[in-house]
Amino acid sequence: MVRGKHAKPSQTVEKVKKTSTALAATFATGVMAASGTQLATAALAAPEQDNHVRTVDAQQESVAQQQSAGVPDVDSTLNPPAPSSTNRTEQAPVTSLQQQDASQSQSAQANHNMYEENPTVALPEKIAASIPDDADVVGPDYAISADNSTVWRLDTGEQVTDPALVGTPDHPADPFALSNGHRFLRVPVSRVREEMAQAGRSSQARVQTQVQHNQDGNSTAKAGQGDQAGQAAGQSSQSQQAENSSAASPQGSVNTSAAHEADQSSSDGAVHGTFARAHIPGATLATSAGKYAGSTQATTFQGNEYGAHWGSDTGGAAFKDYQGRTMVYQARLFADISQWQGYPDWNQVKDSGIQGVIIRIGYGTGGIDTSAQYNIQQAKKHGIPFGVYLFSYAENGKEAYDEGMHTVNLLRRYGVSPSDLSLPVYYDLEYYRLPSSTYDSIANNWWAALQANGYKNLALYASTSWYNTYLNTPNLHAKAGWVAQYGALLQYRNFTSPSKFFGWQYSSEGRVAGIAGNVDLNAFGYTEPVSNPWQGQQGSDQAGVDITRYPQVNIPNGEYYINSAVNSGQVALDVPRASATDNLGLQVWNGNQLKNQKYRFTRNSDGTYTIINVGSGKALEVSAAQLVKGKDLQQYKPNGTRAQRWILRSAGNGQVYIQSVLGNMVIDLAGGSTANGNRVQLWSPNLNVAQKWILSSSTVSIPSGMAKIQASSASNQVWDIPSAQKGNSVRAQVYRWNRTQAQVYKFTSVGNGLYTIANRNSGKLLEVRDGSDAKGASVQQYQANGTQAQKWVVRDGGNGTVMFQNLDSGLFIDIPSANTSNGSQLQQWEGNGSSAQKFRVVGLQASDLAPQKQTQRQQLDELAQSHRNDVEDGTYRFAASSNSQFVLDIDSASTADHANARLWSQNGTSAQEWNLTHDSHGYVQLTNVGTGKVLTVSSGKAGQAVNVDQLVRLNTTDESQYRQKWIAQKTSRGIVLLSALDSSYALDIDSNFMHDATNVRLWKTDGTPAQAWNLQSPLVGTARADAMAKAFRYQLSDGAHRFASAANQDYVIDLHGGFRNDQTNIWLWKQNGASAQLWIVSHDFQGFVTLTNASTGKALDVQWARSTRGENIWQYTKNNSRAQKWIAVRVGNAFVFHSAMDPSYVIDLDSARVANGTNIRLWTDNGTAAQRWIG
Repeated sequence: MVRGKHAKPSQTVEKVKKTSTALAATFATGVMAASGTQLATAALAAPEQDNHVRTVDAQQESVAQQQSAGVPDVDSTLNPPAPSSTNRTEQAPVTSLQQQDASQSQSAQANHNMYEENPTVALPEKIAASIPDDADVVGPDYAISADNSTVWRLDTGEQVTDPALVGTPDHPADPFALSNGHRFLRVPVSRVREEMAQAGRSSQARVQTQVQHNQDGNSTAKAGQGDQAGQAAGQSSQSQQAENSSAASPQGSVNTSAAHEADQSSSDGAVHGTFARAHIPGATLATSAGKYAGSTQATTFQGNEYGAHWGSDTGGAAFKDYQGRTMVYQARLFADISQWQGYPDWNQVKDSGIQGVIIRIGYGTGGIDTSAQYNIQQAKKHGIPFGVYLFSYAENGKEAYDEGMHTVNLLRRYGVSPSDLSLPVYYDLEYYRLPSSTYDSIANNWWAALQANGYKNLALYASTSWYNTYLNTPNLHAKAGWVAQYGALLQYRNFTSPSKFFGWQYSSEGRVAGIAGNVDLNAFGYTEPVSNPWQGQQGSDQAGVDITRYPQVNIPNGEYYINSAVNSGQVALDVPRASATDNLGLQVWNGNQLKNQKYRFTRNSDGTYTIINVGSGKALEVSAAQLVKGKDLQQYKPNGTRAQRWILRSAGNGQVYIQSVLGNMVIDLAGGSTANGNRVQLWSPNLNVAQKWILSSSTVSIPSGMAKIQASSASNQVWDIPSAQKGNSVRAQVYRWNRTQAQVYKFTSVGNGLYTIANRNSGKLLEVRDGSDAKGASVQQYQANGTQAQKWVVRDGGNGTVMFQNLDSGLFIDIPSANTSNGSQLQQWEGNGSSAQKFRVVGLQASDLAPQKQTQRQQLDELAQSHRNDVEDGTYRFAASSNSQFVLDIDSASTADHANARLWSQNGTSAQEWNLTHDSHGYVQLTNVGTGKVLTVSSGKAGQAVNVDQLVRLNTTDESQYRQKWIAQKTSRGIVLLSALDSSYALDIDSNFMHDATNVRLWKTDGTPAQAWNLQSPLVGTARADAMAKAFRYQLSDGAHRFASAANQDYVIDLHGGFRNDQTNIWLWKQNGASAQLWIVSHDFQGFVTLTNASTGKALDVQWARSTRGENIWQYTKNNSRAQKWIAVRVGNAFVFHSAMDPSYVIDLDSARVANGTNIRLWTDNGTAAQRWIG
């Protein structure tokens, strides 16, 4: 499989119909099939064009000549009109440059190469007849089927099965594997065949000609006969362009060789279908007068192959199109990199002039870029600004949320906090052709996962064509922040963030010193000059939004909670201290279902709402009726003024913006913070999640225990799980009440008027399948996964009924066609207030259910649930109740499956720490912090003296899963861990023998201390260091040692130059027998090691006694401080030296680089050879 999961018929990606009229708009650099007049009109329709186009008389005079010459333009898909409440009915006069762009686009129609989307790639020589037309070409040599399940070689039609190229069910392939590490936009096979037929042999001749041109650097290429007309056109355009450039320059002079080079590149790119790497050294390109006109100066930054280039404007660097028009103001040059660029030399990168990098962090829900951690560490170390991106494989909202959590986990793993990022976290959407509505859900779910975890600076990456087709909604355009277009000009500029910040990926053929091979180049900056560039830019906020254009939402009069969408409704609009004081500013607070969080909405005759707090009786109003950004929201006695009137606007997915009737401003959560007590304010609409609110009914009463859910029109018909199935993805239905557990549900509050709904029989939660936002999507049960698709907003349906709105999709649980007969399956549908969407939730007692004999599993489930709160989730050491100096440990800290669990004296290592987590039933799982493996009953069956070891986490849903689960029962002696296989057996210390290596096993529960454990917090800092020093006292012998790197034993820890001074640096050097490479090991009474240089008598010391990652190590006069003390821990035949200040830091070889002079430093323990020393 390509994606790493099995494609299901219901999940197959629907391909966009490939009609000849739609094709041109589909691709990043496609040529629009339209007349010159239509092209010019489209150019005028984009407001952004007006601010950047510059006109001069000299250029006007040459338009006709350029048109007759047939100047080709390789990239002419024009922006669609920006969203507007009215359409333009009168067209402004067409400017000369607009005419020129239109003419060149029209001319290029006949000359474009077949891969407009991938301009550096030549046509394939052959596509096997067996490959279907509805497949896509996804690389120079490969095609993929419409359902993304099969990959073929283009030339032979042979199916590709190499996991490195197509992935496995558990591990998706790297998305760039099929294109040799380069980006490649998908192209329909049918279209490629058409282009091949049109191009014929002359197309191949053009490719060969351009290759020769690239190799020779000779502008006089040996063209085939099929190229003569295009060659002549290109030469004509060069001479005309040189004349135009000279005329355009105020000084009347210009670097004409550079201008010729730029035009030659642009012309060749269109005619030949592949292009040379363009670097315009010292190019001086003038700009004419305009709104933001400024002087232009030379730059050595690389432009692209079509003449887009670097210059200056309004006193700062700028990136310009091939005509010299500024596209990016106050611009900086960024490269984006992945593992396909290997491990860069970051010293060279820093000196290259590159101003920042964007680092691929991973892909899909589990893919990891193998260079990401190194690249992030090096960018931080060298002070190079950076952002990150994740490549998406998501087909629906649920998968996108999982990708979001994967992104969060990688960022945390690599130590990237929001404040570390100079650019946003980008979401790369370029793999599937999905409906825009599906991409809305995908983007929203990924956004929700990142924002809920503190990463607020987010943006989308896509090509121009994708923004104009598959990502063509206001929501997705609002999230746009980075665009790919390898052309002469940028034709997507719908960036409207308050900071006006965006990036143009303008070339895939760049070169940067220190980075191997070609690299993508990007100009990041602003749509127009700003006063404080590169300060506090946000990638997701949108300025200039007219909220009045968004649909108005009407809700029934009634009482509601107003929950913030920032953290999925866990905090709500709140009146501080439930006060009734006038002019009191409002805040947010954790949902508590109290009256000061309830609001009565009353619809006025003009469609607005008055919103009155139930507890205080005061109305929500704009302070002083002033429409000012940042103005507090307050309560005041109702007075009917406009300051107390509000309009509800659709924010999508059932959420709303709350707009003041005073004007174009909405209620906003200050700073996006959900901290208790954070203020609520008025702010310009920016479509950020901090301005989105979830309305849930506060009048709905949900039973706290067991409940059945009846159809409002047939009280004997209830929600049911067919055949009492317990598996995932079983669709819920309506069925006659039969008093079984399969018809019983438990509601758990996750916010004001927000719930999860668990089936009592299976323990699984009701959700919308795959997080879909489609009408008709099924409602099913699935194990808890934390997604919004498993959360439900309750709405009062009147007469004691309840409506259930999905938090993710905003649609309501519905009985199709209101058919309540047995077996009618539940679905989601847009709210319509019908009886098909109204239900009664009825509390139950045990006597209401049919008597039934519980299975052993049901009894264990109940026992686990009853002890769910005996211990909280967290990280613990499990100390023996008889002697707390001995704890549960993994033999030798081994990471191998089936490494034995045992008792061992406390040594401060992570092999003695356990992450304790509960599942939805209340069972406990223990994961070893050091090894990442799970405590497991080794045989999978409970019994007397059955051994316990560790094993990789099992993802099974059958009975075998319980070999890794326990019931944590609190007793007077401590915590007893009962086996989830059979609760009559407990985790037991063999004979309660308090000694290192005593075995741990299962034994019949007997209430003795051998089965009781005291939970202790992990040791940290110096306390952990003291325990480790004592435990590993005898592992390294006192005396003289040379410490060779485990990465290459020819190199050892050495004193720089053998100098005797304090603060002399420690580095790596090839063994030479000198005493400066000899270290005297000595232990103190606690077991700490001091390493004294045999030549100088000074100690190995952490610079400035700071335990931070990357801190330098030098020699210093002995002072008995912790900065000079170490814990030597044997790992195989080597030692790891942990700092006595904080043993999570160890002696490390910088960047694992084995070479003379490589620095020795302090770094977090990562288990690599760079931290192991043989002595």
